[in-house]
Amino acid sequence: MDDDRQALRDQARRLRQQGHSLNEIARMIGVSNTTILRWVRDVELTPEQTTQLQKRWGAHSISKPEARAEARRLRRDHGMSIKDICRRLGVSKSSVSLWVRDIPLTDAQVERLEQKQIVQRNQHHGARSNYEKHLAIRRAYQEEGRAQAREGNLLHQAGCMLYWAEGSKDRTSLTFVNSDPDMVCFYVRFLREGLGLSDGEFSIRIYCYDTNGIAVDDIERYWLGFLDLDQTALKKTVVNKRPRSSQQKRRKLMYGVCSVRVHSVRWKQHVYGAIQEYAGIDKPDWLL
Repeated sequence: MDDDRQALRDQARRLRQQGHSLNEIARMIGVSNTTILRWVRDVELTPEQTTQLQKRWGAHSISKPEARAEARRLRRDHGMSIKDICRRLGVSKSSVSLWVRDIPLTDAQVERLEQKQIVQRNQHHGARSNYEKHLAIRRAYQEEGRAQAREGNLLHQAGCMLYWAEGSKDRTSLTFVNSDPDMVCFYVRFLREGLGLSDGEFSIRIYCYDTNGIAVDDIERYWLGFLDLDQTALKKTVVNKRPRSSQQKRRKLMYGVCSVRVHSVRWKQHVYGAIQEYAGIDKPDWLL
């Protein structure tokens, strides 16, 4: 190697020892990344320098030579799995496999990887078991609803079918929203008499406008009185400003809308099961 080439090599190694990336060194001395990698591949970075490089990689894309060098270091020094290296560097599994295939792992590194795989398999099996357990619970709740539907209670039937038409379709709660006080009152009667819920098992929330000429306190008293509920059933009222474009008299909801919510997977699945029984349908996705 001639003197100029040797000087560049020495400079590249000093810059690497200072914690510069391969890209930075290549730009500084005007040599290709591949050549820089060959010159400095045996230069070890400190943990602090590696951390700083990783932070910079988060803001800028990492070069392929840099990624290769770091992948080999992680595999050789830490025995890191190919999947973990991919996640760390943001590169494909095929690339990492190619880069590190000639690096042998120590017995201790192999043992650590095997133990990690065992833990991950157990976690996966545990999660699957937990999922199956809760699926069975939801299925039992639906069967409970189907059984009550077969009893022929008209209030229960009407309430379930009203919910099917107007209720929310989320998994964990029965949420019914409407502006018609009579319809909301009937739905609350269904909760009390059709499902046997106490007033403490459901809550209401009011959504109203501030331009209807009615105080918020009066709107709250209106709904609580109409539904025969006390103040403890009321969640914080949501007050919105009505845009001018929708202030025509015929569009005004003087007392807003009322949301009635039962936060219960049991009663949600009960109603879902009953709806299927009444309608003669099967909706497996309602269990998920």
